[in-house]
Parts: sequence; structure tokens; C-alpha cells
Amino acid sequence: MELNNLVVKLISSTLSEDRKGFQNAAVTIMRKIQKEDELNAKKIADLLSPSLGIGLRGVNPSFLPVNQDSRLSLLQYEEISSIEMPVIKKTLEIQLMDFVSERNHFSELIDNGITVPNKLLLYGAPGVGKTYVTRWLACTLHIPLLTVDLASTISSYLGKSGQNLKTIFDFVRGKNCVLLLDEFDAIAKRRDDEGDLGELKRLVNILLKELETVSYDCIVVASTNHPQLLDPAIWRRFDRAIEIPLPNMEERKQIIERYLPQSKYACKISLRRLLVWYMDKYSGSDIETFCDQVKRKYIISEKQNLDNIILSELRGRMCKLGKDEKKLMCVELQKNFSLSQRKISNIVDVPLTTVSRWLNKDKVEEI
Repeated sequence: MELNNLVVKLISSTLSEDRKGFQNAAVTIMRKIQKEDELNAKKIADLLSPSLGIGLRGVNPSFLPVNQDSRLSLLQYEEISSIEMPVIKKTLEIQLMDFVSERNHFSELIDNGITVPNKLLLYGAPGVGKTYVTRWLACTLHIPLLTVDLASTISSYLGKSGQNLKTIFDFVRGKNCVLLLDEFDAIAKRRDDEGDLGELKRLVNILLKELETVSYDCIVVASTNHPQLLDPAIWRRFDRAIEIPLPNMEERKQIIERYLPQSKYACKISLRRLLVWYMDKYSGSDIETFCDQVKRKYIISEKQNLDNIILSELRGRMCKLGKDEKKLMCVELQKNFSLSQRKISNIVDVPLTTVSRWLNKDKVEEI
């Protein structure tokens, strides 16, 4: 009786042009008859393989598609053997782990006629970890990462960009991999922008169609710093849209400990607290860059006073602040860290007399 219901669903999905419903019903029927009728089950799999990805093919990095005009590769290939879990909010971590779990139960979901999620849209400020999350995902699922090279994909020749995009999606069809569309807004911009040429609108139309028909084996991850620029129809093509914000205080603390571990780079705990507080507007990438700069100077100086190196790096950044920002910084440093005015003067790179005038308070205990 269950098989009869699936046949009805298959016909209904076909008549209503519900592609995913059709695929789910067809795959479930294939699984149901596989033991009793292996030959016909294989025929169904062969019929579905171009669009669904059954009959898995590997990715050979030697045969990546190229731009026919420039002969440059349209994709960059990478296999990630090891990577740490991204430092993100717990709620986002749960969403990512749920996605991984769903992918690891691919067969069970298909057997029950349930759509397998395979498209993620990541958005947030530059440096918050969108690419890092994608690399972690590929590593966790033990599949290669293919990143679209926009420089070779976007062409000045009419129609070539759309052709390159179709070539990319044809290549990944049926392949178990992660396809990263970085700087997604460059190819998925709103079609109601009167300032854009018709070529970009045609490119978005092609992209929408390819996203709708991409095989379930291929995971598509799109990332953008400008979600407001995306065409409204794009959002509906993704199973999950995840915003990755700047790290909060606890996350900044974890990132600093990851890239500047106290066990190897010992400094005053109060100085670490100062770093966590100061980097309020820093992205994870910015914090990593800061820590790397500190480590380079520490090693080059033959491991001289690390506290002074950190303070010097902080001073180099604070000296670029405007007058009002420096004044606010002085007030906050004294309020949160009980620093002396001389120490604050040294950190913010402002004369002691100016700091005293701004704070108008007695000296307090040094850090």
C-alpha cells in the first residue's frame, strides 16, 4: 500500500512540476524495490543520477573546468584534513551540527521521502568566519572543497559569465563535495537595480535555475558581506540562511586563547582582559591577525617582554583614533581596569597632561 502511495505522489509531483517532490518519491521507490528487483532499481538510479547525484562520482582536481577563453580554472580545489571547530555562538554551532547530522543520515532521510538539505547561505561582516565555517564543514564531512574563482568566472563577453556558471554546476552535479560561492552578491544581485545591465539579470536567472536543480550530493555554500544586495528570490533557494555576527566577549576570549595561548605566550591576565575588552568591534580574522603580529614580534625579539609587545601593538592601533574616541577610551580604561593615568597615557598615546584633564581624577593603582 505504501508503494502505491509513492506512485501517486510521483505522478502528482510530475504534473505539478514539483521537482524535489518527484526526486524524493522516485528515490524512495528505488530504495523500496532494491532488494526484490535490483535490476529496475539500478535503472531508476541511472535515470536519476544526472540530476540527483545517485551513483556518486569523485572529484578529480586534474580535470577542473576552465574558462574557454582565458583557459583559467573556474574552481579552486582543496582537501582539508584538520581544522578546529569555529568559535561562534552556541545557537549557530547547533545549527551547523544539525546540518552535519542531516548530511550523515542522507540515506535514512531519502528512504523516508524527506528532502536532504544541501544549500547554506552565510552572511555577516568581513572576517567573521564565513569561509572558515565552510572549510570546517568540508573537513567534518570528509569531502573536498571547491571554491568558485570569480576572477575567471565573470567575463566581459556577453553571455560568457552565464556559460561559465552553467559549466561549474554541470561539473559538480553528482559529485560529493562542497561548492563555495564566495562574494555571492557579485553574481546574485537584485534584478530590480536599474543601474545594472541585462547581462547581470540573465546571470541571476541562470543561477536560480542551477540552484534549484543542483544534486543533493553537492553541498552549496554561498557567502556574502552584503545580504541586502541579494535578489529576494535567492533566499528561497537555500535550506538555511545563517548570519554570523562579530564575536561577543566570551568568543573573543576563546579566539585570543586559541591564537595566543597563555601556556605558550604568558602575559598578565589583566592584559588579556584588556585585549578582550578592546577588541569589541574586531572580527575573528582581525583578532587572529593581531595575535599573529604579536607572536612575530615576540619571536623576532628573542622572546623579550611579551606584555610590552602587546601594549605596543595596542598603542599602534589606538593612535589612529580620533580625539573624541581617545577621550572615551581613556575614561573606559580607567573605569574598567583601574589603570593609572600614566599607564593610560602610554596605551592611548596621548600626553599625560591631556589625560589628566580628560579624567580629572587622582592616579589609581597600575595594572
